[in-house]
Amino acid sequence: MGYIYGTFPVFNGGEEGAIYQLNVATSTTRAITSGFTPQGELGKMTLGNDQMIYFSERNINYHIGKIDPTSGSISEIPIPGTVTSRMLGGITTDKTTGLIWLTSRVYDIKTDPENVRQGIISYNPATGEISEYLTASFSPDNPGDITVDNAGNIWFVELSGAGLIRFTPNTQEFSYYPAPLNEDININALTTDTDGNIWYTNTYYNNNAGAIGKFTPETGEYTQYSEGILNGPPSDIVIMNNGAIWFNEHSGQYLGTLDPDTGYIEEIAVNIPAEQSLFGQGDLCLSQTSSNIIWGCSAYAITSYEIIDQQ
Repeated sequence: MGYIYGTFPVFNGGEEGAIYQLNVATSTTRAITSGFTPQGELGKMTLGNDQMIYFSERNINYHIGKIDPTSGSISEIPIPGTVTSRMLGGITTDKTTGLIWLTSRVYDIKTDPENVRQGIISYNPATGEISEYLTASFSPDNPGDITVDNAGNIWFVELSGAGLIRFTPNTQEFSYYPAPLNEDININALTTDTDGNIWYTNTYYNNNAGAIGKFTPETGEYTQYSEGILNGPPSDIVIMNNGAIWFNEHSGQYLGTLDPDTGYIEEIAVNIPAEQSLFGQGDLCLSQTSSNIIWGCSAYAITSYEIIDQQ
């Protein structure tokens, strides 16, 4: 429909959070503040198969947010449970099943504060069913970003970034893949390629300059690509239709691209004033209507970058 949506992630009693809608055709934005509890820190977004936009509400308010792009209205889907503390993290859509997946961390402050569990939540937009899959069998850290591979496996990262976790829906089993102890790895954002490899941004590698990493499930191998990153570290990551890896950097002044066949990384100056650039710690997404436009958004602006040469 020609709109870009972004979350303004304010929480802990500060200014009210909002959803911002950009009309690409007119370059106008508007803030949507009604329809959700503003005290919940607003997280990432995903486009569902039903063409609704879903986002996570974390920290204070444990809901899945839902935007109807046709009407612009926002509603909330409560997550059932009796725990007194739940942290929601990343969110993604399984395009095959239509399920919305989120990462979750729960514990009961009052009755069982030591039993911290983490895992994932699935939401079925067609039926309204919510299922929670939690485990305490590995490091009970806050789970972060999440992605789905072509086989339907769910992958997510510990917030500490020390490893990847795979959840197999058919068997409801978790598998943990810790990063090598001799590697400086702090995984931030995730995505998958058509071969089933997990690509991620690494904010610690090479004296904190960062790297782009690849995890190969068949071998369990972590591979780091850092040569060419001069203004990092990387933040979010997307894969174009031609397989090229694109990422933003915390400085906000550069986009990076990686050729997965050669490992070659190129940084591209965006030539946007630092106070206006949202190619920093904000999230990236690909245009739904054009294969060569990358969008970035965060608290202050929405930014687009058109890739002229994809060869």
